[in-house]
Amino acid sequence: MTTAQHHQQPVSMRSVLLKSIRALGPALVVVAEEDADFTAADVAARLRAAFNFMWIPYDAADTFLPKGSEQRPVEDRARWGHRMRGAGFRAVAFSEEAAGEVKAMLNEHAAGWGMKREEDDLVLTWKGHNVVFASAWTPL
Repeated sequence: MTTAQHHQQPVSMRSVLLKSIRALGPALVVVAEEDADFTAADVAARLRAAFNFMWIPYDAADTFLPKGSEQRPVEDRARWGHRMRGAGFRAVAFSEEAAGEVKAMLNEHAAGWGMKREEDDLVLTWKGHNVVFASAWTPL
């Protein structure tokens, strides 16, 4: 094995995707992504990046939307349910098939992620902690 071969990085799936997109001959490609680097070898640098990544949206919200403001961006599942019912909607449970597909995909491709049902909702979890919920509603 040559020195050049020894120092080659493993192929990134992102690079494979970009090469596939390039092969389609697009006129323009737009990339939008969080500007954070969690790949540093140094644990302190990764922690600093993670802290900034999590802190900035909350700091921005506090700057522009004071506590108690009706426009605060994040509300929990229960509050959304209350709002939806108040607006004349009825919760509808996701089918077993839909829930099973999500769970199977997570089990196959996403270690650490999980999915559970809470009432009629599906809740995406990270190591058991709720992260995002999905709910379905029909008009009354």
